[in-house]
Amino acid sequence: MDVEQLEQLAAVIVTAGLVAGNFLLFTPWRNGEDPRQQTPKSLIPRNESVHRSEQAGPSG
Repeated sequence: MDVEQLEQLAAVIVTAGLVAGNFLLFTPWRNGEDPRQQTPKSLIPRNESVHRSEQAGPSG
């Protein structure tokens, strides 16, 4: 086996290891729960006083 084939084999093994590590460490449903099944939470908290003033319309 020449050096080029050895480099290619090493690159494939390293890449497969990185992909497997990424999958095992960062898959959000690795605990058996799929996060897509949850109801989405709003990322922006709603301020009820601002919301009410927007519904009342402009004053003035």
